Amino acid sequence: ISLPEMKEKKSVPNGFRANDSGFWHRDRYRLLRGNDSISYLPTENWHPDRLQARGRINANLRSMRTAVIGLGSLGSAVCDRLARAGVTHFLLVDHDPLVAGNLVRHSLTMRELGKLKAKEIARRLSTISPFIHIRVESEAILGGKKHQTEELSEYQLVIECTGSDEVLVTLAREWQPVPRLFVSASVGKKKQK
Repeated sequence: ISLPEMKEKKSVPNGFRANDSGFWHRDRYRLLRGNDSISYLPTENWHPDRLQARGRINANLRSMRTAVIGLGSLGSAVCDRLARAGVTHFLLVDHDPLVAGNLVRHSLTMRELGKLKAKEIARRLSTISPFIHIRVESEAILGGKKHQTEELSEYQLVIECTGSDEVLVTLAREWQPVPRLFVSASVGKKKQK
């Protein structure tokens, strides 16, 4: 409901003290009279059970802390689908900015040209659900940067979408074996001769 603005703590009705009880009685008898009409405001239920009533994935998968490596056409779509399906904790890893050639197949738009994909995908995901928590890593997981592979240890689901054999080799060489779900996927087009 839309409540009237409560007055500052100055005056109280005769017979009441200047304390919380007195101020409550003042507002009750002057602003919230029994014969006043109530103005109702439109509302919606924002509980996750209601927001994700359709299309929500299994609770075990939904509760996994999820890292997505590579936020190109496939990685950006995967992030979007997972966020809409109820995943709430993400690590987004990509060091590339969005370039014009990406627009034909990417979920980002011309507004994000020249900006880092990881940061822009994080911004977009945060508008999908109020329950999402995102960390962004804008350095490449290549060339012996062990701290980046160590960051993955707290994530139970790791999805690699770079299409890069070099990234897979780096992960295999440096990543400590921790029980987790690991998916590597890429989409490409066979070049015509």
